[in-house]
Amino acid sequence: MSRKGFVITICSLLLVGSCSEPMEYRHQDKPQAVSCSGSNLKLMHEALYSFEEAISEHYNFRNYSPTTPTYKQNGYAQFMYTGITNTAPFVEIMDEHSQTVAKVISDRDELWVQKDGQYAVNYKSEFVSCLVAGIDDTEIREILQSLIEADAIESRLLAPPLRKRAVKTVNDPELAMVVALEAYYKNLLNRNLHLSYGNE
Repeated sequence: MSRKGFVITICSLLLVGSCSEPMEYRHQDKPQAVSCSGSNLKLMHEALYSFEEAISEHYNFRNYSPTTPTYKQNGYAQFMYTGITNTAPFVEIMDEHSQTVAKVISDRDELWVQKDGQYAVNYKSEFVSCLVAGIDDTEIREILQSLIEADAIESRLLAPPLRKRAVKTVNDPELAMVVALEAYYKNLLNRNLHLSYGNE
């Protein structure tokens, strides 16, 4: 193969590779928080950080620096009170990137089941089961496991224990991922907010 042909081939492969990604990944340089199998970890990594960025920025009324722990802690503390009961101002919280992430994860069968035409987190999937089993906080882990076993995951039952742990969620990545799916992305999907996304 000539040098020119080789260069064209490499360029073509690079173009094809770049087009195969469903979206721009913005958070891959950050520490991998969750290692559960059963889903696309690159995508779920992006989903978690995008969720945290959206809630932290929306609730940053006191202008905390994004480089401080308080930035995320405040985001969780504020979001948990309405997010877990599905009453948060999701249109206002949602940024363009988390909207795009929601669109990409909307067809991931390992994450969702349909109940009465609505998205519900698939707690029996390998990925979500691993998340729940890996939660550091013993009490909330056992509460979730009991509710899953009884097929009784409901906002009114989840809200009190999760609100008590809002700030601690920052340092419990498996719990943070469950909150992101249950309280944020599920609500974007059920409100069809992901459908108007555009290519970034």
